[in-house]
Amino acid sequence: MVFERFRRKKEDKTEYKFTDSLENELLFNNATECLQKEKSDEAIELFEKILETEPDNIHALNGKGSGLMQLDCLSEAEEVFNQSLSVKDNEMAYLNKAIIFGNTGNYEKTIEYCDKIMEMFPNLKDVVQGIRNTFIENMNKNDDTGIDGYDNGAQKLINKADALKDENRIWDAWEAYEQAIKADASCENKIISRI
Repeated sequence: MVFERFRRKKEDKTEYKFTDSLENELLFNNATECLQKEKSDEAIELFEKILETEPDNIHALNGKGSGLMQLDCLSEAEEVFNQSLSVKDNEMAYLNKAIIFGNTGNYEKTIEYCDKIMEMFPNLKDVVQGIRNTFIENMNKNDDTGIDGYDNGAQKLINKADALKDENRIWDAWEAYEQAIKADASCENKIISRI
């Protein structure tokens, strides 16, 4: 489950507020604590109290969605994250939606969302790449073909090449892409578009 918040930036002591009032800030702190202790029902109730007065509060919406995820109410959680995204594009809602898609076996959608997050929020690249790789591994365990229907070996080489490319190891990536094409020629067009 991904739900974090930072009360203070240690280097400059900047305080972050997640709500418009002191009362709601206290509710938010209590709700977050409940989430961390996996008291999901209680957390959701507290986030809903905040949303009564601040219906567009993306932090409360994302918190409520995280609570619903803890309760394994994934379709309801997705609706709440969609509501959060309708207010403002934010990494927390996108990231949680990617996790929901992965947990429901929609790995292609998970990869799509992870790629979108890395593009929109480059500061999260390392975290998102790890999540992306985890779901690719899960997908490959459950299937003899990779995400795009290629041979599993070719898909692993494509994933390796993508990671090398992200590390700016272009020639190593190129070699891995070539090996993937040798393993499954049907992936050539996909690889050419990546190169």
